[in-house]
Amino acid sequence: MPLGTTDAEQISQRNYYNAWLALSHSRISPGDLEKLDDVAKLDDSNPQQVQVLFKYYSHNMACVDFWLNFIVFKVETQQYPQRVAHHSWHMADNPLNHTMGFSGTNDNHRLLPLQVHQAHMEETALKATNGKMLNLILENKRYISLPADDHQKLAWQLLLDTAVQEGHDALIDCGAILADTSNRNAADYMLPNLDPARFKGVVYFDTSLQLWMALERRGRCQPLQSSPLAERDAFVIFDDARCRGADMKLRSDAVGLLTIGPGMVKDKMMQAAGRLRQLDKGQRLCLVGTADVSTKIGEFNSSDPADGNISSLQVLSWVMHNTVQATILGVPEWAQQGLHFMRTTGRPDHSLQDEVLELGRLYADGRQVQQLSSLVKDMAKPVLRDRGISPRGAQMVPELVTRASLYGKGQGVLSGHSISEECERELEKEEEEEEEVEREAAKVAPSPETDWSFEKALFAQSISTLQDFVPLFSLNQMVVKMLQPKDLARPHIDWSKRVYCTKNFAYAVCLESGPYNEYLRPVESFLLLPDGCVVLLSEREADAMQELACDFRLRGSTMPTAPSPQLMLLCYAQQHHVSGDGTPFPRLSLSLSHKSAPLPPVPAEMLLSLGLLNGSTSYGEVQVALLRKFMTGKRECAEELVGLRGKQSMLPRSDLDKVINGMW
Repeated sequence: MPLGTTDAEQISQRNYYNAWLALSHSRISPGDLEKLDDVAKLDDSNPQQVQVLFKYYSHNMACVDFWLNFIVFKVETQQYPQRVAHHSWHMADNPLNHTMGFSGTNDNHRLLPLQVHQAHMEETALKATNGKMLNLILENKRYISLPADDHQKLAWQLLLDTAVQEGHDALIDCGAILADTSNRNAADYMLPNLDPARFKGVVYFDTSLQLWMALERRGRCQPLQSSPLAERDAFVIFDDARCRGADMKLRSDAVGLLTIGPGMVKDKMMQAAGRLRQLDKGQRLCLVGTADVSTKIGEFNSSDPADGNISSLQVLSWVMHNTVQATILGVPEWAQQGLHFMRTTGRPDHSLQDEVLELGRLYADGRQVQQLSSLVKDMAKPVLRDRGISPRGAQMVPELVTRASLYGKGQGVLSGHSISEECERELEKEEEEEEEVEREAAKVAPSPETDWSFEKALFAQSISTLQDFVPLFSLNQMVVKMLQPKDLARPHIDWSKRVYCTKNFAYAVCLESGPYNEYLRPVESFLLLPDGCVVLLSEREADAMQELACDFRLRGSTMPTAPSPQLMLLCYAQQHHVSGDGTPFPRLSLSLSHKSAPLPPVPAEMLLSLGLLNGSTSYGEVQVALLRKFMTGKRECAEELVGLRGKQSMLPRSDLDKVINGMW
C-alpha cells in the first residue's frame, strides 16, 4: 500500500480488493492465497507478484470494471469545453512562403493548402511516371477473388493460403486484409506451408519493436539486419503501413500479391505496386480482393465477378472512380480548414474554439444533399463578414471559393450541420458511405375481399377442382401482372408451375395503375392440395378455412377418408424441409379432414419459389443446389426480390448472396 495514503483511502482500497478476492478465491492456490489475502501485502514493484496477480485477476470482472471505471473511461472519455485547432494550412505557412515537400503521386494536389502547389517538372521521365505505373498495372491483368468466409478460415487466412498456392514471393497488403491479425501471427501461419526449396523463412515488420524481422524455418526470429536470411530468399509481408516507402531487395522475377480494399484510391494502389521496384524489368503483380470488393468492382463495370472476367483494367476503372469521389468528399473539409486558417492567421486568440458536445446541436439538423459550390460559398460568408480578419486572409478567401467551385462543379455532397456551425465542426469524413433512401409508400385503400365457397375447399382434390369456384393465378401470372421489372418473371426466374394464389391474395389494395411492388401481401399461409399444388391464401381466407375445419370436427360432420388439403404456414414448412426431422407434418399444419391420409411433403422447388417471393435470403445447405439453378448470376433479380420486402440489409453475406456470386 502506498505510503502517505489516508485512512479513508486505505479503507476504500481494502474494500475494492476484497471484492476482487471474493470472486477469485476459489481459483487461488493455498500457497498463493497466503501472499494475496490482504491488500497490504501487494507490491507492484515485485515482477513475480505482478505475474501471480495477473494469473488470478486478469479475468476477474470486478477488477476489470475497476480498471475501466477509474483508468480507461476516466482518460478516454474526458471532454474539454474548448480546443485549439491547427492543421496542414498552419504547417505550410511561413513568412517567406518557402514550403517544400515530395510525393511520388499527385492525386491529392487539389487538396493542398493554397500556400503549396504541385510543381510540374520538366524532366520527361518524371512527367511519364503516372502513365508508366498505370501501364505496368494494366500489363499485369490477373485478378483473384477470395472466397467468402466459410466459418472455418478467416479472410486473412484465405489470403495467405492463396499466396502459397499461387507461389507468390510477397504480399503487399494495401487492402488491409491482415488487419484482423498481427504480422507475426501471419508469418507463423504461413511458414509451414511455404515451399522449403524456395523459401527459407518469412520477413515481416514487428510493430512493437519497430523493426523488420526474419522468421527462419527452424523457428529463430531476429532483426532482419542481423539475420543471415536475405529478403530474396524469404516470403516478404508488406502490411498496410509498409505499402508506402518500404524497400526490399526481392528476386528479379518475384511476383507480388497486392490486395484491393474497399474504397481503394489510385494513390494508395500505385504506391503499393511500387514496392516491386523492378516491375518493369521482370517482376510481376497479381491483384486480389475479398468477395464483397469483387462484387463492387463487378457492379461498377457491369460484369459478374463469378465469371472470372475482372482484370486489372476493371480494377483500375473502379479505383479511379473512388479517387474522384474521395477528392470531391475532401473539398468541404479542405475548405473548412482553409477558412479557419484565414480567420485565425495573425490572431492566435481565435484559434481557441468551443467544443460542440450537446446532442441537440450535433444531431438537430438533418442530412441533405447540397451543391458543393454553394456549400463552400455559404461557409465563406461569415469569414468575409469578419472585420478582424487579416488582409492576407481576406485575399485568400476568394481564391479558395473559386477553386472549390471549380472542383465541385455539378457535384453534391451530404451536409449534416447548420451553416452557422461550419467553423466549429468538421464535416464527417467517411471512407465509404452507402446512402439508403427510405420512401413511404403512398396511402391507398385496401381491396375488399370476395368470399367464395370455403366449404368446397375442404374436399378439393386438385387445382382444377378448386379453380371451378375460386379465381386463381399461377405464381408467374401474378408476377407478370403485378410486379416490375418484367425480368422477375420467366424465363429469368423459373417460378414453380405448381404454385398458385387466390385473387384476394394477389390484390391487397386498390390501385388504378402501376406495379404492386410496395403492396404485396407477405407469404404466410398456403393450402397444400392432394395433387401436390400449393395455393397462397390471404389472412382472412386462412382464418375462415381454419374456423370451418374446426367447426366440422366439433359437430362430428361426415368427413371424407380420401386425402384432403392441408393448411400450412410457410415458416414451419421451410423449417420442416431443412431440418428433415422425420415427422410427417410441419408444426401447426392443419389437415382439413381428420380422417384423411397424410399428404407428401411440399416439394423443395415450390418452397424455394415461395421463399424468393417472400424476400428470404437464408436457405441452408439442403436447398443450395436448387438455389443455384434459380439464381446464379442473377444479382439484379435477387436485389429486386429482397427489396420488395424491405430486406436489402439482409442480403450481404447471406446464402442468397453467396449463390448469386457463385461462391457456394
